[in-house]
Formats: sequence, structure tokens, C-alpha cells
Amino acid sequence: MIGRLSLSFLALFLMVGLVGCICMPTRVTEAPLSPQEEERLAATLASVGTWHVVGFEDRRGNPDDDPMGDLIYHFEADGTGYYDQDVMGVSGRNDFDWELEGANLQLHMQRGSRTSTFRVDEFDENGMRWFNYLDSGYFLLEPR
Repeated sequence: MIGRLSLSFLALFLMVGLVGCICMPTRVTEAPLSPQEEERLAATLASVGTWHVVGFEDRRGNPDDDPMGDLIYHFEADGTGYYDQDVMGVSGRNDFDWELEGANLQLHMQRGSRTSTFRVDEFDENGMRWFNYLDSGYFLLEPR
């Protein structure tokens, strides 16, 4: 009886640990770009200006068939911007200041003190693929 109880607690402990690992954010790491590539990324963000999230992928790159909602990001050349959201019943505009540290795009929210960091893995004027450190998945974006 005691052996079974111990095994049950061990199994529960392992399951909780595995679920915790799956849901944990990825630690933000350096994502170096050459100065020319970082400049090209900044120009691409600002010259297109408006980027619409058209899809999501999990950390392995598999399509996420359960979209969160509608997200549209707006970038200005002066390092300001905002995103419009209609996600899970929450709608609104959120202003931010943005900067690049290599391929890491940091959005410093003007409301509160939160910073969202994405790693821009692919980019050109036709689309982008951002790794979201918070949920360890990908945003797929197109110009709007």
C-alpha cells in the first residue's frame, strides 16, 4: 500500500514537472546580426509600417490551428508604435517604444513596465517570422 502511494505521488510529481516545462517561457538570449542586417531589419519594420499576424506555429514549427485572435502591429521610424488586438475577447490599442538588439525586437509597453521580446528569424518586405520568447512559439506576419 505504501509503495503504491509513493509511486502515485512520484507519477504526479513527474506529470506536474513535465507540464511546467512545456508551459515555461524561453529565456531571452542574444541574437546577433551584423550592423547592416540590423539596419535592414529596422528599415523593413518601419517602411512597411503595418504588420498583420496571419498565423502561429508551436516551438517545433507546426501550425497552431487554434488562433488567438487578431493582432496588427504598427511601427514608426522614430522607434514608436502600437498594436491593435482583438484577442480572446479583449480589444484595444497598446502603445510601445521599440528597439532592436540584433535580431531581438523589444517592445517596451507605455502602459505598465512590461517588455515583450521577439526574435526575428526571417524577414523581408513580404513577411516575417518572429519567435515569441514568452510562449516559445512563432508569429507569422504579413504587410497590411
